[in-house]
Amino acid sequence: MKSSQINSSNMKVYLWGIRGTLPVTGQKAIRYGGNTNCVSVTINNKHLLIFDAGTGIKELSSFIMKQNKSSVHGKIFISHPHLPYPWTAFFFTIILRTK
Repeated sequence: MKSSQINSSNMKVYLWGIRGTLPVTGQKAIRYGGNTNCVSVTINNKHLLIFDAGTGIKELSSFIMKQNKSSVHGKIFISHPHLPYPWTAFFFTIILRTK
């Protein structure tokens, strides 16, 4: 998992992707990662807020799936829609999971 985390007693912020329009690989991605914008904020371990749905949403999805929760409720905020965002929803497997 390539993310950064900011901890507070009530809030956790994860940076799953901070790149621009297109993801990158190789040497360019070593320091900051290669995923496009996706930030999650969890408040009091209850409220999940997701800001943007770039390619980093795949890492977020994997992180959530590893927690084995029976259900996850959250809100996704898109700050600036562009082409990659509709396609990345298919990689957010948490919304595809059925009971």
